Amino acid sequence: MRHYPYEYLTDTDFLDRLYDSHLPEQYFKITILDWLENPIKEIQGLVTGGNENLDGKSALRRTCTLSAYIDNETASVTEVDNLFSLNKKVYVEVGIKNTTNQYTEYPIIWMPQGTFVIINPSLSHSA
Repeated sequence: MRHYPYEYLTDTDFLDRLYDSHLPEQYFKITILDWLENPIKEIQGLVTGGNENLDGKSALRRTCTLSAYIDNETASVTEVDNLFSLNKKVYVEVGIKNTTNQYTEYPIIWMPQGTFVIINPSLSHSA
């Protein structure tokens, strides 16, 4: 699940054009991992808000919060046995819709953010 076409991640001209697009659609991809970091399930959705913080002086050097729209057919996060729970590892990627004429075989350009441990899960859903 973590195979990347690194050629676009190192193409600075392409990334500049991608970031300059007006109101880019942002997506996320979360891969739920077991403690040995083997993938259990992959979930994708549309980002509606959130942030990522880096702090070199903290024991938790990187933290993130994420608000997103997840289609019920993609992942039923409201089920009793859902995978978003305490002490789970997740591999997070952020994506931007590719509106350029480069790398057209990739409709979403995924950028790895790293592995995180869920310590404070909060789920909500609305009609």
